[in-house]
Amino acid sequence: MSLPTRDVIRRRAGSITDHGTTVSDWSSSTDFTLSGCRVQPLTGEELLANRDATKTLLRLTAPADVDLLATDRIVVDDVAFEVSDVQRWPDPLPHTSAMLTSWEG
Repeated sequence: MSLPTRDVIRRRAGSITDHGTTVSDWSSSTDFTLSGCRVQPLTGEELLANRDATKTLLRLTAPADVDLLATDRIVVDDVAFEVSDVQRWPDPLPHTSAMLTSWEG
């Protein structure tokens, strides 16, 4: 049995110089379709102290040669997720994995 794959959008920020420091400029970001990915839900959390907020966590599994940085965002079903914990796995099944996080509220 093989698991189904899907396309996701990798969003990469442009950059600007602010007072001599290069910073991300999301208003000039570029999107690129990443094919052959798997997205699996993980346990999130709900915060009720001082405000209502929901944290959604996903695990992205992508092809080994995917161009993905921890500074990128991944868009899944029109929701933009921050990327963290990018890991490259060479053996026995080469792939790239990353944690995706989104806050609502």
